[in-house]
Amino acid sequence: MKCEASERKIYTTTNYEIFVFPKWNRGVSNSRVVKMVESIRKVGWMPEPVLVNEKYEVIDGQSRIKALEALDMPVEFCIVKGIGKKECQMLNLFQKN
Repeated sequence: MKCEASERKIYTTTNYEIFVFPKWNRGVSNSRVVKMVESIRKVGWMPEPVLVNEKYEVIDGQSRIKALEALDMPVEFCIVKGIGKKECQMLNLFQKN
């Protein structure tokens, strides 16, 4: 099996204010954030990078950001240039509301 390194870089921050929650993305469910916080406290955190575009608009991972912020933990994120509303809507099709 051949594996190659990705060109995407993963960044880490505790500056939660850099992230933009666009109006065209679905809202953040407080109950989902609470469940995520409880899970992290109980079993720990398995980092999964949040996806943002070059404007730091969150495409995937709004709830993760809020949960990690509540716990004062760093957010890992990838910047993917050119993604936006269309890609966000496609990702949301496969996730529970």
